[in-house]
Order: sequence, then structure tokens, then C-alpha cells
Amino acid sequence: MGHSDPEASPSAAYRLHGEGCACFFRNDEFSDRIGFHYASWHGDDAVANLVHALESRARTDPEQIVTIFLDGENAWEYYPANGFYFLNGLYRALSDHPLLRLT
Repeated sequence: MGHSDPEASPSAAYRLHGEGCACFFRNDEFSDRIGFHYASWHGDDAVANLVHALESRARTDPEQIVTIFLDGENAWEYYPANGFYFLNGLYRALSDHPLLRLT
């Protein structure tokens, strides 16, 4: 990555020459929490932990973008009810949140 921008951040949108579609990079920390760690947690506890971590990040830099990409590692088969309770709680918590914004 000899031509990498040292000021580049995985928490920002990128456009080639400032034009066209935006490109986003995966936030490994948050994606891995869902993909590998929270399956053994109670759904409400996992949601609270993730939302708290996102709130902390938002207080540090309110304009940053946190991307959560799951790449088909079949995480849901390890969650109770295939992730239904976790996902339902997470979507509810994020959609009602006064600080965090879904895009």
C-alpha cells in the first residue's frame, strides 16, 4: 500500500477522484462482535454491549461512519433462534436511538 493516504480512515466514505459511488470499508471490530462473539450472549446483553460501544465511538467522533458487514460466515446458526432476538432487539435499539443513525 505504498500509495496509501496516512490520513485515511476506515470510518469514512471514499470516492475515486471525489466522484461517483462511495466505497466503504468493513469495521472489523464491530462486524466481528456480531459474527463471532455475541452468539453465546443473551440477546439483550449483546445488544446493550454493541449499542454502548457504538455510543462511545459516536462521542469520540460524531461524524464517523461505522460499517458492519457480515460476509456470510453463517453466524446466525450459532445464535438462539437464528439471531431473531438479537436482530430484533438491535434494530429496535438503533432505530429509536437519539444519537446513532442508520443508513
